[in-house]
Amino acid sequence: MVLSGLMHPQDVVALQRESANSWRSATRCDVQSDDGHAGRGGKPRRALHTAAGGEIHTAIYRQSWLAEFLGSTAGGVVQPTGPAGSYSYYTHPGDHLGLHLDIDECDLSLITCVTDSLRSRTRGRDGGGEIRIYHGYAGRSLRDVRRDVGWGSVDARLEPGQSLILLGGVLPHEVLPVRAGQARVVSLMCFKLEAGPNARTADA
Repeated sequence: MVLSGLMHPQDVVALQRESANSWRSATRCDVQSDDGHAGRGGKPRRALHTAAGGEIHTAIYRQSWLAEFLGSTAGGVVQPTGPAGSYSYYTHPGDHLGLHLDIDECDLSLITCVTDSLRSRTRGRDGGGEIRIYHGYAGRSLRDVRRDVGWGSVDARLEPGQSLILLGGVLPHEVLPVRAGQARVVSLMCFKLEAGPNARTADA
């Protein structure tokens, strides 16, 4: 589910400023080959920088209304998995995050595009970094996706300020490479989901 307006515009501006400051402490992650893991977790191919969320990011992450909204959307009880979320920086040509399922502590992900230099200039007509979601493989092994890559997928194109609610432990997904001259920063907040009687299925 892609949403516009979940994050207040003032919060988005604050996240932009904080992520720019957090860049100084960001760590580069380069993994050249996938470990072939078939389930949640593993070590997918990747090339990006990451940094822990700061005070602003954490304050948004811990707000009760956010967990309540996500819980009502997913049909269960949602709780933050830890004290803070993180920022991901895709700033070099080809930066990406390979095919994976999220770790056990991250049943539901809230991914917000904080900034994107190309999309801000071209209103979404250019740039990479889309999140490709293999909805046709919900609950299945990553081996199935690797065998039939290209079938049963949809690309989520997040503009700055837009958010994606993703059942990342069930739906295989990846972040496509960014293009030359593109600087894309996203906020990641992970939640545990305890399914309730009205829980949505991945197929829904």
